[in-house]
Amino acid sequence: MADLATVDDIEAAIGRPPADATEEARWGYYISAISEFINGYVDDSFEELVDDVVRLQADYYGVLFLPGGPINGVTLVADWNTGQRVASYYNGLDNITGLKPLAVVDVTYSHGWPSVPLDIQYLVTDAIVSVLQLSTTGTGALKSLTVGGTSETYADGTGAVVVKLRKGTLDKYVQMHTTYRLGGTPGFSSVNDLPLL
Repeated sequence: MADLATVDDIEAAIGRPPADATEEARWGYYISAISEFINGYVDDSFEELVDDVVRLQADYYGVLFLPGGPINGVTLVADWNTGQRVASYYNGLDNITGLKPLAVVDVTYSHGWPSVPLDIQYLVTDAIVSVLQLSTTGTGALKSLTVGGTSETYADGTGAVVVKLRKGTLDKYVQMHTTYRLGGTPGFSSVNDLPLL
């Protein structure tokens, strides 16, 4: 997965380049660690993937949701076993309909952000700058505090913030909706009529 900030971003934020190769490597480590956390938390992809192939299973209604938004286009929906195109409809946003219930398909599609959104880039940079400030000024045990959507970890007695990841920013890139479908299985009169896959 892509790093969500660069050493140049850190340099611009603190107003100086890394002192030496060791410090530059440390900045790179922080960038990768925080980027890994954020990439694992969100549903969107912060790198653009063209003709990515993902195996997915439709629900009982023949609908499947495409991960790794934003979705830029669907090229092919194929049976996972035969590789043959299957009848389906892409809604232009984030789901495919018209599949058989519980069908397993290989979807070839393009998705993800062409570049890292600025709010994510600034969030990563801010977290790293906070870590660097603590390493030069902080002493004592670390304490954690969560209020609403904001979580902070700081050094006791110094107030230096280690991590300040705003949940509201990250949640813009997480699918927060849930759909409940009530009723019987569509198109089937009993469980015995379900197709064998």
